[in-house]
Amino acid sequence: MKKLVVNINDLRISLENPRLDHMADYQLAICEMLSNQQNKLFELAKDICFNGLNPQSTIAVYPCEHEEGKYSVAEGNRRVLAIQIMLNPHLIEQVDTTLYNKFYDLHNANKNNFSELEVSFYDNLFDKDLIHWLEVTHNGQNDGRGVVQWSGEQKARFGERFLNKPSALLNFQEYLINEKILTPEQVKEVSKTNWERILSTVCRDFLLIVKNNNEYFLPLIESERGESIRRIRAIINKIRNKSVSIVYDEEAQIKLIDEIKIELSIPNIESDPTLFDINDSQNTTISFQSVQEKNFDSAPKQSEINSTTSIRQQNIKAYKFQNLKITKINPTDSNNVGIFNVVSELRKLCKNSLDGYDCEKYPIGTLMLIRSLLENSIKYWLREKQPKIWESLTKNSNPLLSRIIETIIKFIENGHIIFSNEVDKLFIVEFGKNGTHKDFLDLIVHYPEIFSKNYKNNGMVYEIFMIANSFIYTLIEFVLNN
Repeated sequence: MKKLVVNINDLRISLENPRLDHMADYQLAICEMLSNQQNKLFELAKDICFNGLNPQSTIAVYPCEHEEGKYSVAEGNRRVLAIQIMLNPHLIEQVDTTLYNKFYDLHNANKNNFSELEVSFYDNLFDKDLIHWLEVTHNGQNDGRGVVQWSGEQKARFGERFLNKPSALLNFQEYLINEKILTPEQVKEVSKTNWERILSTVCRDFLLIVKNNNEYFLPLIESERGESIRRIRAIINKIRNKSVSIVYDEEAQIKLIDEIKIELSIPNIESDPTLFDINDSQNTTISFQSVQEKNFDSAPKQSEINSTTSIRQQNIKAYKFQNLKITKINPTDSNNVGIFNVVSELRKLCKNSLDGYDCEKYPIGTLMLIRSLLENSIKYWLREKQPKIWESLTKNSNPLLSRIIETIIKFIENGHIIFSNEVDKLFIVEFGKNGTHKDFLDLIVHYPEIFSKNYKNNGMVYEIFMIANSFIYTLIEFVLNN
């Protein structure tokens, strides 16, 4: 083998290329390559155009049998053809019009000189060294002698470390290990595919795992968190070193969940619907448009209302506020009287009675109380837990909630912990640019006449349900009990 610099026009696609059937001439080989590769060939050409040829992979050639002074390509046929078409798109003008147009634009954008390439030259196609390296490159792992492809987990790790593409799965696995919920061995013994399956909707709901902004979280409330951990450990023990069939589809996942329920003595919600709250904000929060774009003349879809009604009729703590507790706030402090009064009223409004739920009769008043409780809870937390921030906010006036939230977000983004690591992340998700619930509450407080005249009652009731099962409720409950 020796190194040569050859003209790109002197290279020929190998008629013996294993990617192709045996070809009689070069034009047929080009057509077959185009048919097999399609847009992949263009993407390769685009990458070469803007990044150059991969210096870690050499093009290998041998003397062309059919044309003296030319070279057949043993390794790098796709790269060579991509460059040749990029330099001369008319080669495929009559073969594939769509690809021709793409390559023509790329030809005009190309600023590099690919007229000459450095290649590895071998005496013939059956040179033993050439055959060895072709086998190592293309014929699998060969007990470690060949190319060992990255696993899905390793690809995700590369993306996170070098491409600034955070992996929600990897982050969650590291969290489980760091919190000593699972051992590194337990995590590794479950394939990436199976991890992705159990973090899909069905299993994730059962595991009480919250997904927000492409990140996974355990419940913040201690009792729910403990139950979540118990279930995670049980399901991991079930699927360790197992094939994907055990969680392949929804039917398999439900079967697995039923087995775990029996083992852990977890009653079905149908038989005891008051045991567990709905706590996955991803699955219980509708993807509303921004509040400014809402059409308040129309109620939510009937299917959404039916879903809410169905949940309420099953007594699964649909509105939650009837069970809201206060365990960490001093009731004798005059600054806290408002919180106790609001919580008391919300408990009454959201409690089921013979006449139904009062919050459904007075939805605007209920939502105003929720907005008041949210504001007073955040103010209490800053006053008691973050006094320096509170002092800076109240130096000249009593700050609006919007200003308080903006300040909290800035501190969190600058690395400060305001509530807790997990709560802070969710705070930015809920109250950042895409949040809607707080904006909705603001409109109710400042412009209630809009809703009382134009917005149908079902829509207001549905919003109470959505907020009760969103981060806003979680934040209030966290503040009142930590």
